[in-house]
Amino acid sequence: MDKAASLTPLMVIDDTNIIKGHLSPAVKALYHVVYENDGKKALSMIEKLHPLIYIIQLMLSQMDSLEICKRIRSMSNQTKPFIIVVSNTPYQNSIQTVVQKHGADHILFTPLEDKLIEDLIMKQHLLSTP
Repeated sequence: MDKAASLTPLMVIDDTNIIKGHLSPAVKALYHVVYENDGKKALSMIEKLHPLIYIIQLMLSQMDSLEICKRIRSMSNQTKPFIIVVSNTPYQNSIQTVVQKHGADHILFTPLEDKLIEDLIMKQHLLSTP
């Protein structure tokens, strides 16, 4: 059996690759990381994979990332997924409120800190492990 197929999916939706290089080997050892750069394609993959963790770039060119957050929350899945949104906007306070209103659990701002991403994912992993 393929090792990746036995791991829980973690989906990164990012059309600029600002997130891709920031996932640690420890995260990649625990999750099957699936990258998608098109929001519409990501939605069809979500329905098949049901990831438990999402990392979504705020400003996607193909689809509104806040709409993706709302759709993830509306899908009938037994476990509530953890959604991290990544933004490069200078308007941190106003964006944080809007993003959380649309279903994100956490927002990170660029420049990204690898350790912070790893800590958030590891904490969520511990919370979701029986």
